[in-house]
Amino acid sequence: MKILFFVSSFPALSETFILNQITGMIDRGHEVQILATKKVNTAYHPDVEKYQLMDKVTYIEIPKQPFIRGIKGLGHFMKVLAKNPRRAFHLLNSKKMDS
Repeated sequence: MKILFFVSSFPALSETFILNQITGMIDRGHEVQILATKKVNTAYHPDVEKYQLMDKVTYIEIPKQPFIRGIKGLGHFMKVLAKNPRRAFHLLNSKKMDS
């Protein structure tokens, strides 16, 4: 199974709970990717190197201004819509969220 972890910062030494979740999924044979909004340049847990987690991290920039965030989000949605319309409309399925 492919699993995406979305975290605010990585690698953070204080986030051992998240790290344990990530390494636990890898130990169970799952493919893990990490999406983070900022990189922490301090000391980090030895498991980060042991599991080569830095190779699994993608850093993204999320604009602070709501208007810009909305415009960029709409742009990303349009890319998904052009590439896979069925998946794009599946993302908008409010009934799925209610259950």
